[in-house]
Amino acid sequence: MLPDYEAHHASMIFPMIGEADLAELAEDIRQNGLLEPIGLHEGKILDGRNRMAACKLAGVLPRFVSLEGIPSPTIYVVSKNLHRRHLTTSQRAAIAAQIVPMLQEEAKQRERRGVSADGTAGGRGRKKNPGEIPSQGFLPNDVNHMTGKARDIAGKAVGVSGWTVQGAMRVKEAHPEEFERIKRGETTVGAALRKVGDRDCAPNKRQQVIQNAAKRRMIEILTQARSMCRGLPTFNFSALRSACTPEEIHHWASSAREASKHLRLFASKLVVHKED
Repeated sequence: MLPDYEAHHASMIFPMIGEADLAELAEDIRQNGLLEPIGLHEGKILDGRNRMAACKLAGVLPRFVSLEGIPSPTIYVVSKNLHRRHLTTSQRAAIAAQIVPMLQEEAKQRERRGVSADGTAGGRGRKKNPGEIPSQGFLPNDVNHMTGKARDIAGKAVGVSGWTVQGAMRVKEAHPEEFERIKRGETTVGAALRKVGDRDCAPNKRQQVIQNAAKRRMIEILTQARSMCRGLPTFNFSALRSACTPEEIHHWASSAREASKHLRLFASKLVVHKED
């Protein structure tokens, strides 16, 4: 009877391998045994979901190793799996966007327990900035002693910039379908951002103030223009031509054409923006 362990939530950052690859892994384990033990954290599988499934398929009793001492299960999973997969920069950014809230939650848990990021007690040292995550200590690729925003730490863990992670987070929030395309490698973060556009993102308070002010100004100007223009067709044009010199007539006709030009241009821009 093979043991059955629940998967740790951090282990699900990366998807399971396909059926064909799983069958191939099971056959390798059947012939050569399980070469790398399955890592358990808090009684759950943190590293080795595919190996566990392959062991069950092959009927081989798996070996286990405890990972209780690691400070960040999330970064551990990323560091163990990232090099095994051929991912684009945008796919790595999508992974980073997914783990940002997980890193923030881990930081809160460590703070509640009074444990620092390297796993030692006494994490109540200097006062941290809001949203700052302490050093992860054990991280690969020269990212030890790292502090800062969760998005920057996530970006460092996968090898992309914090701004790229921020872009992926923005797409994830505004357009989940486009974010899934990034994960599958069908598009890039930059292309998704251009497709999503500012109009699909919920505006912050400052943006709302600017947008509302622009709307009020447009309504005021167009209301006045419409009110004044309504009386133009009622003018006695014979009297106007008699009262005005040819130069004056030419001047005011040009003014009317210019005003019409501005109104038509405004209308065309407004319609194009709405339909885009």
